[in-house]
Amino acid sequence: MCLNRLAAPGVCPSGLTVLDLSFCSFGSVAGELLALLIEKSTALTDVNLRGNSLTREGVVKLARALEQLVSMTALDMSGTRLKDGGTAVVAGALVRMEKMTSLDLR
Repeated sequence: MCLNRLAAPGVCPSGLTVLDLSFCSFGSVAGELLALLIEKSTALTDVNLRGNSLTREGVVKLARALEQLVSMTALDMSGTRLKDGGTAVVAGALVRMEKMTSLDLR
């Protein structure tokens, strides 16, 4: 899986500002790998994960990583089928993101 390689140490540049992984057909561990990737990319301002299925456990880990992105302006998680409180978990992570101007969790 290419996401494994992106999350590997030293692969993703720390100055990355836009991450578009929409419609990548991620599997069940995607949320955990995305969390690792986002934790290393603190300059991210725009994250698009549209159309990917994420497990509740993955969403929780992803939300924790998103909390660190205080400069984020856009997040698209539409079509990720957030359920079992996943939307609430992600929304809780957004509290610190004062610069957010675009959000899609449909």
